[in-house]
Amino acid sequence: MASTTWVKLPKSKGIEYYVMAAGTKSYKLRALVNGQKYTDVLGPRSEEAREIKALLDRNRKIGRGPQTYEEMISGDLASKKAEAEERELDKLNSIQALSEKYVAERQLRDDRSEHDFKTIRTRHTKWIQPFLGKVLFSELEQSHIEALMQEMVSQAKSNKTIREVVAELGRLWTYALKKKIVKNPNTPFPGMYVELPKLNNQRQAFLTWEQAQELLRELDTERNREIHDYCLLTLYTGMRPSEIHRLTWNQIETGFVFKTKTGKQRPIFFEHEAVRAMLDRRRAMFPQRTQHDLVFPRTQADSKGNMDTPRKEVSDAFEAAIERMGFYTPI
Repeated sequence: MASTTWVKLPKSKGIEYYVMAAGTKSYKLRALVNGQKYTDVLGPRSEEAREIKALLDRNRKIGRGPQTYEEMISGDLASKKAEAEERELDKLNSIQALSEKYVAERQLRDDRSEHDFKTIRTRHTKWIQPFLGKVLFSELEQSHIEALMQEMVSQAKSNKTIREVVAELGRLWTYALKKKIVKNPNTPFPGMYVELPKLNNQRQAFLTWEQAQELLRELDTERNREIHDYCLLTLYTGMRPSEIHRLTWNQIETGFVFKTKTGKQRPIFFEHEAVRAMLDRRRAMFPQRTQHDLVFPRTQADSKGNMDTPRKEVSDAFEAAIERMGFYTPI
């Protein structure tokens, strides 16, 4: 194997090159500084060889900065990485971008059920992102939060919902502090100074037995049959609407609801006479059912055209009925 012939670069001291097979010159540097020998392989960088040599010799003499070409390259890479991270932080500086990242990360580390996490996600996608998304997080002010609250009031959202959204924005602020998007860790959350609406519990009430029966009679019409059966099942079993939406016939047979709010199964007593009569009637309505079919199937397709997915909302006939009957007054 032929040895490589290095040639000194004319009018230079300590710069050599050899000609590679493709005709390109490959350079290296030699230096003796303070009794220490150095050899730096540059590769095909002829235009920069003299500048690099001068810079490294100066650094070696004063004992500062990169001492070798390898250290210089490592420093360049570190600098480029820092610049890339800074650009990434700039991208995250909008509430929209940070909110999306926060929701994605929280879902990965959270052990909540999908039902519970949907509520958290909705606070971001329905309120925080649409109304504050274009605001830079470092420029978030009290006035922005007050404007969001006013928008929610105009849409007749409850005081509880408004407070929960502001609290979620506070958690997003804490996340921004951890990501150093808010540079000063002592900067207080602007929502601290917002006058939150007081919780109004006048619309929360427990029905007496007589009122519960009166409500069922009010809903016991052909038009309101679905919501009547929902209410009957809730009143006699304590099931939540989300559990009823996903209730299947095999859960009726086993006596267990699987997808609960806590993500665990729990027993349900379906044996009350009124409940059994309602379930028998619904069985007759769907003679082709299987054990995995929903007890309360959709009457209209979802946004993707599917008919076999659980419902999301309860009919507004329930709200209309209890308002019509005056049951908003607390007991």
